[in-house]
Amino acid sequence: MHDWLAQVAPVPYLHENGDELDDLALPDANGLMPGMATTDQIARLGQATVLYSQLMIRHHLGGVMVVDGVLARSDRGDVLALAGPMKRVQQNEITVFSAVLARNGAASFDQTAPAPATMLCM
Repeated sequence: MHDWLAQVAPVPYLHENGDELDDLALPDANGLMPGMATTDQIARLGQATVLYSQLMIRHHLGGVMVVDGVLARSDRGDVLALAGPMKRVQQNEITVFSAVLARNGAASFDQTAPAPATMLCM
């Protein structure tokens, strides 16, 4: 970035008081411009993406379980009309987050694992 800025905008970086910031724009000890994530930090983001996706799959599985519980207890047309689309949305979200796991090389989330007991309360 520093080299590119030197080519396209060869002006010194300045503090509001006019002091030059050239030393702050130089690469840090890792060879990165200030504020850039290290390779290790980027790898940890991938781990966070996997964990978030797994948690969201569990969350949406809970939604499917709630809808299934309601459908098992009601045959009212208005309930069925609302519950069907709600279940499809939850299932679509599970598909999306499963694809995120696959893109990140994570093992498929075990969708058969029982959800926490709090998800079973109605």
